[in-house]
Amino acid sequence: LAMVAYIVTMLTITLKREETRMCSGVIVTVHDTAQYRFVSPAELAQELGSLTIEARNIPMNSIDIDSIERRLNSFDKIEHAEVNLLTNGRIHIDVYPMRPVARIFPLDTAASYYINRTGKRILADARYYMDVPVVKGSFPKVGMNASSLIPLLEAINADTMMSQLVTMVKVDSPVDII
Repeated sequence: LAMVAYIVTMLTITLKREETRMCSGVIVTVHDTAQYRFVSPAELAQELGSLTIEARNIPMNSIDIDSIERRLNSFDKIEHAEVNLLTNGRIHIDVYPMRPVARIFPLDTAASYYINRTGKRILADARYYMDVPVVKGSFPKVGMNASSLIPLLEAINADTMMSQLVTMVKVDSPVDII
């Protein structure tokens, strides 16, 4: 009986403390920035807006980490983001940058883009460069999309000899892939 009373009392005290605890800052960790260079902490701070600046004035129980995660995961340069509230009163954001498997050059438009293993796109920009296979084709005309080639691209990347030999894939039709 004493143990139950102790647990109830401690839960009440900790819940009241949690309501008044303020956030003490934001920690952003970008993984593999030297290799992929698709996202920097400065770009993330811009994407997060005022959160990084005003975090110290926000009560911990009013921070919606799910909406922060959704906003970061919708950012095209991010493959995956995880947001956690730490016991020291800080928000910890882990960001994994986009890892492209191919650069797509559609024949019907001038804009090229990269795709990752899940088919997520990032527009190609002069400041980003990855040595990945190039895929050319008019995908709407042949009745397929570029992400349907991901199993082929992963098989090429898995074989060290093939990944050194294959630099471009040309799609003329779903059954005519060179």
